[in-house]
Amino acid sequence: MDSLCLATDYSRIEDLLAPITTNVEESMDPETSPGIVFQAIWKDEVIYSHHYGLADIENGTQLIPSTAIRLASLSKAFTAMAIMILAEEKKLSVDSPVHTIIPELRRFKNVTIRHLLNHTSGIPDYYKSEIVLDDNYDKKRKLHNQDLIALYQTWGELEFIPGSRFQYSNPGYEVLALVIERVSEKKYGDFLNCRIFEPLGMINSEVRENPDVFVQHSALGYRKSNGREEQWIINDEHWANGILGAGGVYASLDDLRKWTEAIRNRSLISNEMSMQAFTPVELSDGSISNYGFGWELSEIKGHRAIHHSGSWVGFRTAIAVFPENDLEIIVLSNSSSANPTILRNTIAEFLLKELRN
Repeated sequence: MDSLCLATDYSRIEDLLAPITTNVEESMDPETSPGIVFQAIWKDEVIYSHHYGLADIENGTQLIPSTAIRLASLSKAFTAMAIMILAEEKKLSVDSPVHTIIPELRRFKNVTIRHLLNHTSGIPDYYKSEIVLDDNYDKKRKLHNQDLIALYQTWGELEFIPGSRFQYSNPGYEVLALVIERVSEKKYGDFLNCRIFEPLGMINSEVRENPDVFVQHSALGYRKSNGREEQWIINDEHWANGILGAGGVYASLDDLRKWTEAIRNRSLISNEMSMQAFTPVELSDGSISNYGFGWELSEIKGHRAIHHSGSWVGFRTAIAVFPENDLEIIVLSNSSSANPTILRNTIAEFLLKELRN
């Protein structure tokens, strides 16, 4: 197949991705199931966009590109960006020990902000701890970031020497959200709103600070029931929904287009800071970890990519930026049965064969 000049022939993209779209639609009922939205952007232009299914099954509300969706771990990139903005303003250093900002964490004195950003801190994971697994644990009480800091004052030990290995850590990013609040003297959501969402025109993006208050124009998360007759049931609540930084951000597909453009064009931070964020990390033994600041850094279908995926309650998300190809792909779903990472990579495989710069 000849290389594709997308500026003059968008119809071929429709034909190219038609089998993928058909497979997605065949697995869903547009009137009774949650949905999926996905988009491909090339040279800052949307070259393909598709939405299918419902944001709210009970009310029959369609899931569309302007619907806000819980991003799950895609939120980490926003947390990392907030830290980098503060670092460029000399309000913190990414190489400062975290206890210099959060004294309650003095037990983890060798852990730096950089370690938290690239998941090399070694701080224990309370999500996997006996505290959470205990049947007597009160999972009806919504916890917040300060609760985990109080927990760390007495519970847990470092699992390895900071900087010696990679271990994905949701708690690390939840500590970073509190760092943002302590340094900026703003709530985490307020800081993201005034320094990221508003400057980029992300009008349908919000941090769900209060787990009892739903974000306007947002989707509900769903999962399939375990009964003999499968039904979609709401899967939106969790005792950790009030803990922010690793998750908690809602954004629409349309807004994430503006976000990926900002990442690729480096419009929020300097080139120097971007290099730190998007460069693999050398561990203390000389080996390399392919995780920067809130992003995975590795190849997808043979092309360098800055990417991430997310999974929380009834939401599944995936995003990828291909810097050398001027291509971004975003996939969001409010169904726990969806697999946006596979869909993202399949779309990438088709398009990367066709694109030319």
